[in-house]
Amino acid sequence: MTIRPFGLALACLLFATATAGSAGSARPSTAQRGSLDATLAAYIRGDTAIIARTFTRPREFEERRHEFERWLSSWDRGKALVLLEMARVASSVAPRYTLVMANVGRTYIDRASGGDQASPETAAFVQTWHEAAAGLLQLASDPWQVEAYLSDVIGETSSDPSNRLTGRLRLARAVAQERRCWDARPALEQASPEVEALAKAAGMVVPDDRDGLAKAGRAAKVRNHLACLGEALTRLEVAGRDETRVEASVRAGWILFQSGRFQEALDRLEVGTPPDDRDVAFWLALFRGRALDALGRTSDSAAAYRSALALVPTAQSAGIGLVLALTRLGRPAEADTRARALRAAGAAGADPWSHYMSGDHRLVDGWLTHMRAVLR
Repeated sequence: MTIRPFGLALACLLFATATAGSAGSARPSTAQRGSLDATLAAYIRGDTAIIARTFTRPREFEERRHEFERWLSSWDRGKALVLLEMARVASSVAPRYTLVMANVGRTYIDRASGGDQASPETAAFVQTWHEAAAGLLQLASDPWQVEAYLSDVIGETSSDPSNRLTGRLRLARAVAQERRCWDARPALEQASPEVEALAKAAGMVVPDDRDGLAKAGRAAKVRNHLACLGEALTRLEVAGRDETRVEASVRAGWILFQSGRFQEALDRLEVGTPPDDRDVAFWLALFRGRALDALGRTSDSAAAYRSALALVPTAQSAGIGLVLALTRLGRPAEADTRARALRAAGAAGADPWSHYMSGDHRLVDGWLTHMRAVLR
């Protein structure tokens, strides 16, 4: 029996993540094989929660691996969307299957949607599908998964793959690099100047070699980090087009701040008000506060933090910045009031900084809603 290329691709994708124990599970029964059709029918009727009810454990993803070649035949937007919903559910209940399901959907789209997506409507649907898939992968802590997926989307590796991506996919590639830099920042192994100052004010002894590394090794880490940030900045320059222009500039400002280029960071953050994106507007105000503070413009820094808090009053990141700024301005009573309000709100309060490194994951639900509307 000849295995068709799509079937071989699916087998490789799905078996690559299967555990040794589950690899020997029995092939689903005929009744089980009809389950994906029933799931699709219910989903199209408006039962959007059926995927989450059906796929509650890793085992459900594994047991249905034999169904896909038969089920994914001719092009059907509903089937593509069900695969995306499965990737979304997997990110919560079976994270190792998120990339698997994203790749199953990508392979299906490449094979079944017709050349360059056949029609403008299909092409737009596919682009949003890829953006949502990348957003789901950005939730994970491994930016290499995002890179791998985007490389597969463009079909082959390239010395400059960003030029072969569109819209928010270029930004997703930049954020993957930004995430790598953040995870490898030297400050993870040494106290920041702010922490050192607070420690000294509390009477603690801060040793000269705080991180325990030899000075040469520490200097190498700093150089490597700056090089990483430089690559992230280059990617953000490429991503700063069309609808991603403002967010790319805000992220570039934060990269420049981390590089110690405070005035350049502030200049880059002069981008106006982000259109219809509260998170980006918050990040813009927060990063302006940090840059202004670093430049010694404490009053302006406090105003920027207040702007951030006007958008999200519970945000710890901006709230702590404002408390420190008020303390530097000699307004301890107001700083104390703010600090008490922060403690009362608790760490569970909304703070857009908490999902900054998750990139477009915050937009996935909206994209799914838009694609569902296309089915009706």
